[in-house]
Formats: sequence, structure tokens, C-alpha cells
Amino acid sequence: MKEYRYDINQFYWDKEANHFFARRSTLWNYDYAAATIPFLNEKSQFYIHNPSTGGNRRFRFSHEKNFKSDTVWYFESEDGIGVEILID
Repeated sequence: MKEYRYDINQFYWDKEANHFFARRSTLWNYDYAAATIPFLNEKSQFYIHNPSTGGNRRFRFSHEKNFKSDTVWYFESEDGIGVEILID
């Protein structure tokens, strides 16, 4: 299985809620600099890489919500940290 990894600096982090947010169009795979499609993995699991610590955290798809004109994909780590990705 291919591993998808994104730099933590591509996400907005809400420190109080311990939750990450991002727009799909701004997420570029950390390991594939030549990628031409943002957020290649779609609803597959991915890792957020923190270059400051060298650590990685895995996130798995949880659910999808559709709002008036927006779709948001929700992912969650094993320890409960959430990620919301706006599909734009």
C-alpha cells in the first residue's frame, strides 16, 4: 500500500481543540514533490509529518459531510486527533 505523507505546515492547527484543518487544493504529498494532483490519497489513510520532531501521525477516514455547496472529509488519528479537509 502506498503511503501518503503531508507536511504539518500545510494544515491550520486549532490548539485548543487539538484539531487540524486544510483545503484539499493546498495539500501536496510530502514524498512526491512532482505530484500534479493535490491530496492524492482521496479517502485512504495518510500521515502528517512534523519536520521539527521527525514524527509522523496516521489519520484514517471517518466520515463525509455535505453542506450547501461544500463537502468536508473527516479523518481521525488513533489517539483522537481530528482532521477536516474541505474538498474544493
